[in-house]
Amino acid sequence: YVLILMAGVLFVQSCSEESPAVDVYHDWQQRNEAWLQQIADSAAADPANWLKIKSYTKIPDTEGEIHDYIYVHKMSSIYDQYQSVYEGAGQDIEQLRVESAQKGTPQYSDSVFVSFRGKLLEIDNLATNEGAPAKVQEIFTTTYYGDYSPQTSSPIPMGISGSVAGFSTALQNMHEGDHWIVYIPHQLGYGGTARDAIPAYSTLQFDLILNKWYKSGSGMPDK
Repeated sequence: YVLILMAGVLFVQSCSEESPAVDVYHDWQQRNEAWLQQIADSAAADPANWLKIKSYTKIPDTEGEIHDYIYVHKMSSIYDQYQSVYEGAGQDIEQLRVESAQKGTPQYSDSVFVSFRGKLLEIDNLATNEGAPAKVQEIFTTTYYGDYSPQTSSPIPMGISGSVAGFSTALQNMHEGDHWIVYIPHQLGYGGTARDAIPAYSTLQFDLILNKWYKSGSGMPDK
């Protein structure tokens, strides 16, 4: 399995031959490290809504460096966000919550159905059309288009072991139905190596939903 399944850049650039080239990735490593520090500070200031989770690749129960952790902004579960959708399909929301809690979280060898959208640090927007925002976030991968909806979005299957350390750390701490905004330091992502639309030293932001998970060898369905 490969984490980057639908790499694409939603980045619009408008410039003339006379205009000097603009490097929107200047000081990229330093800017990403500063962004990570801001995220870590936000997590420390609001522990009720944020999680700081040490990578499964690091020694547990010891204080690590800032880049030894992923940082998670917890959102309402998809059962809460789309209650009318699930109830309209004849599903009992409370039963879904109970089953999710009882099932627990997956392990490294397990497989999942997930929905996600990956973004990078904001960059200057070079588009010149009227009303264009000054900053944009590039989407480097997504499993759905437009806004997420359990009615129209199709989760994709993947093995937890097939993703980068930060992504697999998140999945191993999620319950079915969880919706997290996950921030991954480049040390737990692709490090100093560029990958498709991801520049080297990029902090990764994922809007991540764990739809279902299956124990290794249990017979995961195709969809």
